[in-house]
Amino acid sequence: MIGSNVDQVLGKMYVQQARGDDTFKYHQHTKKPSSLMNPKDIEIRKKANNDLQRIFYPGSTKKGSF
Repeated sequence: MIGSNVDQVLGKMYVQQARGDDTFKYHQHTKKPSSLMNPKDIEIRKKANNDLQRIFYPGSTKKGSF
């Protein structure tokens, strides 16, 4: 059986914690957006999306337009 304590090596997952305590510190926490289209919030979202693209579509050169 594989243990549930696994290090993520490509990208990080960003979360906005709704309630409770994150005692294991698995994810990087982001704050609730402070304003509409805040440049810092947009940059965090872009980085997370780019990391997910590298995880799910490694080596892909095409991007969909939707």
